[in-house]
Amino acid sequence: MLANGWAFPPTVLVSSTGQADLTLGTLAIEPELFHALILPALWLALIAIFGGLVVTGAADPRPSAIAIPWPLTLLCALIAAASLGWSLQPQVRTHAAVELERTVGVIVSDPSAYRGKTMQASPAAGHDPGMLAVTLPEIYAPGRYRLTLSLRALPGDAASDPNLSVADIRLFSSEVEKFARRWDVSAADLPADGRYHRFAFEFENPRQQALTFILDYPAAAGLRADTIIVSPIP
Repeated sequence: MLANGWAFPPTVLVSSTGQADLTLGTLAIEPELFHALILPALWLALIAIFGGLVVTGAADPRPSAIAIPWPLTLLCALIAAASLGWSLQPQVRTHAAVELERTVGVIVSDPSAYRGKTMQASPAAGHDPGMLAVTLPEIYAPGRYRLTLSLRALPGDAASDPNLSVADIRLFSSEVEKFARRWDVSAADLPADGRYHRFAFEFENPRQQALTFILDYPAAAGLRADTIIVSPIP
């Protein structure tokens, strides 16, 4: 999980189904060592070394001193400013369904899928309704976004009624009562022609907040899920 602690405090929700007694012990949140500690330390060390070389070269007029030409210094400053500006802009986020959490379905090979594998659930295989793909909460800036899903129907395992929903997509923030969306894909919208079809849904994010996307499998027909793409709309 990547959490922006300055903009949004990470939230952990533990739910009980009420079907059995449950005792909750210690709940620990530990940072991932490389990305949280080692990588920032390396960047700071490189910045410090570069700054030291610049100061040393400027203060020592001897020819033997290490001097950083001012054009190179200016170029590095421009690159750093451009990198910072780019990082502050909303970016396209592509999620492979096979890499996301789920409560139902299996991973199968599919040469036409995003990375050669896809998530599959089928009533014929005895899969009960559940979540086929769930993204982790991520911070999204205010603005308009397009949610695109790549889905494929399984031939020979079609829904009995073309009006039945074969996939449900849910979007919600940490405050579900204030911001939540849902879209349905019917059997009539997803032909069983052996190809992936893309379904796009637009939404307005009112403020900077963490959003989660869930692809639900209603068990009405066989389904494969390839990618979930969230892209900002200029």
